[in-house]
Amino acid sequence: MVSPQVAKFGDIDISELATNNFKLPDGNSFVIKNEGSAIVTLEVIPAASETGEFVSCAFDVGWNPELIREIKAASLSNVHIKWGY
Repeated sequence: MVSPQVAKFGDIDISELATNNFKLPDGNSFVIKNEGSAIVTLEVIPAASETGEFVSCAFDVGWNPELIREIKAASLSNVHIKWGY
């Protein structure tokens, strides 16, 4: 499936995510593409969050519509996800 709102994207390094939160260095909000074959649950800060608290969110296979500011560090395996905006 093509996602017309994504013009720039990159991989999220799962080994790096094991010990560090992920956010874009320029501060842009982003959407997540799950390139696996199963739903992935991550703790994220939504882009418009006023509290900056992490919430648990399930990401289906393909591009997901949720705008994210940050992903909490998590130990994951057999997962391939990308960021895009």
